[in-house]
Amino acid sequence: MLDEEERTGLKVLCSLAHDDEKIPWDCEDCEHPDRKGGKQLSEPERQKESNRLKCHRGCIGKSAQPYTLFDGTKYWTCPRKIQRSSLGQYMRLYLWYDHKGTLPVGGGVLDQPSKVADAYELIRWAFNRIQRILNEEQERRAKRDRMRSKSKGR
Repeated sequence: MLDEEERTGLKVLCSLAHDDEKIPWDCEDCEHPDRKGGKQLSEPERQKESNRLKCHRGCIGKSAQPYTLFDGTKYWTCPRKIQRSSLGQYMRLYLWYDHKGTLPVGGGVLDQPSKVADAYELIRWAFNRIQRILNEEQERRAKRDRMRSKSKGR
């Protein structure tokens, strides 16, 4: 069974899969900052800035602000960190299963480890929930646009 931290981590991965641009940086930004305020950094300054970014974004400890996931869950660790964790493997396996129908362990669904089954179930739930949220938002926008066009036609 997945623990609560793993379940939240998989939700993070599902959020990133649908809206990767909400996290505008990548790990390279924190690992190797070259400039700050247009000024080239020396090696000690680069290390200090790297640590500052990692602390601020949640690579080390809690982030300065939480990341809010599609279901309202607050998450205090850098989402990019989750992508590189073992949870990223669950996502890759699920996507392979979803596209090709291939399970990670030979046999049928009941032959899969319980963590894999839990992960697949959570990922499927999260993707469906995200799609519902996106559809509802699209419907709201379309309704708002219809109302605006009606008011302009008067």
